[in-house]
Amino acid sequence: MAHSGQKRFWGYDFRYIPIELVSAVYDRFLGERKAERRANGAYYTPMFLADTVVSQAWEMLADTTRTGGKFLDPACGSGVFLVRSFQWLCEHWRAKYKTQTISWKTLLSLLSQINGWDLNGGAVRVAVFSLYVALLEEVSPRDIRKLITRGKLLPELWGKTLVCQDFFEVPPDGTRYDVIIGNPPWTSRRGPTRSSVQWSKMNGHPMPGGEDAWAFSWKALSHLADDGLIAFLLPTMGFLHNHAQNTVDARNAFFRKSQVHRIINFADLRFQLFEKAHRPAALIIFGSPKAESFPYRIDYWAPKADLNLRIKRVITLNSADKAILGVGAVLDNPLIFKQRLWMREPDAKLFGYLARLPKLEAFVTDFGSLSRRREALGDRWVIGQGYQPFNEDSEGDAPPLASEYVGRLPDLPITAYSRLALAAEGLQPAASTMVRRRGFEAGFDGTRILIPRGVETSQNRLRAAYCDEPLTFQHIFQAIVVPDGQSDRAKVLTAILNSRIAVWYAFHGTASFGSDRPEVQQADLLQLPFPSPADVPDRSEATQAALELIAIVDEACGRSKEPFSLQIDEGEILRRIDQLAYQYFCLSSDEVALIDDTVESILPALQPHEGHFPKLWGAPDEPQRAQYAHTLAVSLSDWFKGKKIGARLVARGADLAILRLHLGGHEDYAEDAAGELGSGLITSN
Repeated sequence: MAHSGQKRFWGYDFRYIPIELVSAVYDRFLGERKAERRANGAYYTPMFLADTVVSQAWEMLADTTRTGGKFLDPACGSGVFLVRSFQWLCEHWRAKYKTQTISWKTLLSLLSQINGWDLNGGAVRVAVFSLYVALLEEVSPRDIRKLITRGKLLPELWGKTLVCQDFFEVPPDGTRYDVIIGNPPWTSRRGPTRSSVQWSKMNGHPMPGGEDAWAFSWKALSHLADDGLIAFLLPTMGFLHNHAQNTVDARNAFFRKSQVHRIINFADLRFQLFEKAHRPAALIIFGSPKAESFPYRIDYWAPKADLNLRIKRVITLNSADKAILGVGAVLDNPLIFKQRLWMREPDAKLFGYLARLPKLEAFVTDFGSLSRRREALGDRWVIGQGYQPFNEDSEGDAPPLASEYVGRLPDLPITAYSRLALAAEGLQPAASTMVRRRGFEAGFDGTRILIPRGVETSQNRLRAAYCDEPLTFQHIFQAIVVPDGQSDRAKVLTAILNSRIAVWYAFHGTASFGSDRPEVQQADLLQLPFPSPADVPDRSEATQAALELIAIVDEACGRSKEPFSLQIDEGEILRRIDQLAYQYFCLSSDEVALIDDTVESILPALQPHEGHFPKLWGAPDEPQRAQYAHTLAVSLSDWFKGKKIGARLVARGADLAILRLHLGGHEDYAEDAAGELGSGLITSN
């Protein structure tokens, strides 16, 4: 050792081992074993996210729990939640007894309150080491040799408070825990015989999608002490947004069989939370149900990605992103958490109007339901998805099926798709006639509308195209088959699906778009409003708009069949479709502005990736501030019998500004060049 120049381990100062480094090293090793990571659903929770979870839970604890409560992470991994919980216990002890030093005996007592279990023995050993480092950070001196000479030996954690064991094999009749906290595995690929599935079946608890997160949430309730608290990071889609009936039923049971205190929906942060996983997460804090407390209310937060997260790795909770939800509203509306993710009162009013109009599901039938009932399509509107190609490399895949259409008709790749109208000219058949699933074969011919699932992010729109030529397409496309004699109605629908109204409604009213992947599934598509002119307030205006929308699609169909055509301005056509769609739905200028602002400003800022700086994050320039002042003054003038209101910006800082309004003003908007925010607060009237 001396000859090599290597330092002795025991001389290391533990102040300089960041706890997150231990977890990160473990995660790096786990990252080399991707199959194991995916099988166990194991992903390292970054320290800033663990801090948010622990601090939010701590805020809701009684003083007795903060002093002597027992903590458990049932899937502790490398122990990041346990370490932070121990540190909060220590900090509370200092504050309570007004001292900076904690005796060794007290530290050991506090550490004994921390418990962790995990299936992975290696992870548990890392958690033991992480807690030893956290313990040594709290003592003075931090030199292990000096501690040993004073008889201060490290406590035995392995097999005592930190145990390698399966959560679902631990009976709930032992110790109860005051705080159960962590980021349990969300899903598992280990098959239907795994212990979580068997425990859930035995106890009658649903696990939609086979997600282990459901099983952990149900079982945690059985280990909870009276008045205890559970704080879990859980998958947003399964617990909050998915509105498939089996998931809705499970969610409703969860909100009845527990009492949910707080939800923080991190959907907009999904690309910045976990390094190697981009599924949206939510912090759900809940406890055992209390009959006298039902119905109860829930704090619902929907924070947005911002520069604090990017630069400081801090999650900002803004009061503007908070809502109080009654559990009754949650049980009545399966989409309430998604809608409240971005929706404000003006949005809710407009959404309510559109939601009351007839929807596509009123006259479009799902091919899957017809197939299950063995019904013929008949003369009706039917929607279905294209074929699934056969992949020889897929392990355990079903044997291929022969298709009468695929490989014989022209095939439409996504790269050849064009909005509004499609023709088969120039398309080649698929390379093989063998498919994994044949799909909606009736959609390969006749009059229909073809709609890709994905939202086009460059335009922030859905896409739809009218087609009456034979061609095949894969399952990323949805086809609506149109009965004879209803082509005009189909053309109106095609145009409206390309409008901003359609993408705005899908943004607020569907499960995935805006919270997970930017796509609209078939079931969501059927929820979009599509009234006839007789269903809206001004029938004549809607009828006239419909005629012009049909003409736009007819022109697009003509162009699609021409071998050579002049370059067209698609943007101008889409703007015209938007104006006609607004006319068709009889929207006011304020409602139009609301939709335009959402599409132009909010959608481009959704779920930013690392390195992306949305325009919405930038400070407003003077023309934007002037536009805001003008809009505010015009809106307020209606309250003062049309009197002109003058506006002048008298002071501004980095985040706030002061706008002085006065009645009877005649001058245009102006800004005081040197106005300081502090002086503006003092002198403005």
